[in-house]
Amino acid sequence: MAVIGQRRRLDELPWFFIDDHLAMHPKAVEAGNAAMGLWVRAGSWCAAHLTDGSLPAAMVTPLGGRARDANRLVEVGLWEQPDGRRGDYVFKDWPHYQKSKVQVETEREMKREQNRRAYKKRSVPTEVPTEVPTQVPTSVAPPSLPFLKEEIQETPKTPAGDSPEFVEFWNVYPSRTGKGQARLAFVKALKKADLQTIVDGATRYRDDPSRNPSYTKNPTTWLNGECWADEKPAAPTQAGGRAWEE
Repeated sequence: MAVIGQRRRLDELPWFFIDDHLAMHPKAVEAGNAAMGLWVRAGSWCAAHLTDGSLPAAMVTPLGGRARDANRLVEVGLWEQPDGRRGDYVFKDWPHYQKSKVQVETEREMKREQNRRAYKKRSVPTEVPTEVPTQVPTSVAPPSLPFLKEEIQETPKTPAGDSPEFVEFWNVYPSRTGKGQARLAFVKALKKADLQTIVDGATRYRDDPSRNPSYTKNPTTWLNGECWADEKPAAPTQAGGRAWEE
């Protein structure tokens, strides 16, 4: 048990276990309260010092007991004294009810190892790509058409783990939904076309005046469909010297 005044974690305490029927157990009743008080304190001491239930005879008095109390515990069968009346005392059947020194030390080492792993896991910094650009590419401003003004959004921050190539595509594409699936589709797309071709296609799609913002393709669909290869949108017709606005 813990020393009074010393703060220790519960999982570090070598508990001394007592049967909940001890109060009326025939041996406890026959031994008497004085002897049982010594038995409880001695059990706590043995558990704290990992003696496997062995109590030096010299500890009887410091634990508040008397020789007759110790002898009474031997008489009723709660203690044994293998070396005779002057020898140390041993708790009867200690291994059946209490943890051994080896068990306690093994459990403590396992707990310390778990704590070391948890601390190491918390201490390891999140890996950040070494080639993350210091400046996020600025998107090209869309044409000054009324229905496109609502799509202008603040450039999002670059999350750790996104490749610079995906960030460049993501910042250009007009719809930022389903990022996890889009990231996978982008990796596959790079096997079919180079980065500039994909980004240029996404820019054209974003700036296409005929694109309806309400029906913009999500980025995964656009990438899987190889839409970067779609034809360039026709230039808006001129009417009266002004751009025709739908």
